[in-house]
Amino acid sequence: MNFVPVLDDIPENINGDQVDRLFEQVLVDHPEIFWFRGNYSFYAEKSTGIVRKIDLTYRYTQEEVQAAREKIAVAVEPFVESINDQMSDFEVVLRAYETLVNFVDYDTITLERQQKLTYEQRIDKPDPIRTIYGVFVDRKAVCAGYARAMQFLLKIMGIESAYVSSGGHAWNLVKLEGDYYHLDVTWADGSNTSPEKNAGDMIDYSFFCVTTEEILGLDAHQPTDTIQLPLCTATKCNYHHRFGLYFECYDEEKIRRAVCDGLRIRQPNLSFKFLSLALRDQAAEKLIQERKLDEMLAYAQEQAGIGASLSYTYSKSQYGPILNIFVKYN
Repeated sequence: MNFVPVLDDIPENINGDQVDRLFEQVLVDHPEIFWFRGNYSFYAEKSTGIVRKIDLTYRYTQEEVQAAREKIAVAVEPFVESINDQMSDFEVVLRAYETLVNFVDYDTITLERQQKLTYEQRIDKPDPIRTIYGVFVDRKAVCAGYARAMQFLLKIMGIESAYVSSGGHAWNLVKLEGDYYHLDVTWADGSNTSPEKNAGDMIDYSFFCVTTEEILGLDAHQPTDTIQLPLCTATKCNYHHRFGLYFECYDEEKIRRAVCDGLRIRQPNLSFKFLSLALRDQAAEKLIQERKLDEMLAYAQEQAGIGASLSYTYSKSQYGPILNIFVKYN
């Protein structure tokens, strides 16, 4: 770990645009470099535009970074130890997704405080909510921190992933079983440091391994051209497809089996994805308004041997044809 203040051994024929692109790529590909946020200046020849020297500015001292890295390692260790050789890459990515949602709160309070500052007031200060330090040590972050933390964990596990940004939002691209998928752990998390915006700790699986078409249909998910993204069309590693929770018609018996399976492992979110919004609404009418779900839960509770009472809430996702049933095991 070197904190070189000046880079003067610059390869020939590198111009300012190339320097900017290089730093951008380094920061996108290396979430572990949390102490540097791209603060640099370069000196180029006026006649040729060739860069001769680059000055770097760091937001932490070398001693502070070493201490921070040790704290991050301690925080990440339980996740690493929870992974074994029998787990598939799909299971590892799902474990990382669930771990981050349960571990971190979206930090609206700090974000709103930052938004009141000028650029000059913010530029030289550490910005943990957009780094893996904020996620693993402070347990508070915004989308950039979530996405970098996911990338960091998957990098440790040897699973290919990338940090994707729209300029105002960030998420991940991940490769599983030969195909690429989009994954947004920030939007999966309803917890928030602001009590008014805190929706609790339930995990939303709507954003686990989705297609390009699905991600582009969401607000704030138009990627920049920082990296060339593959077209994602596969669905086999999508959460709902993988676990038989995708429905092309209203299949009451299949839903009943899914409810039984969910209660057997005390799953707090029974999430169902449908072919269309109309089909989702039809299912909600049957399950909720006609109280078919109550019958299913009572049956599943008996089958799973759950003696305690159950209660539930539900929501129709605003992001697609998904019905979420949040079960509380009293």
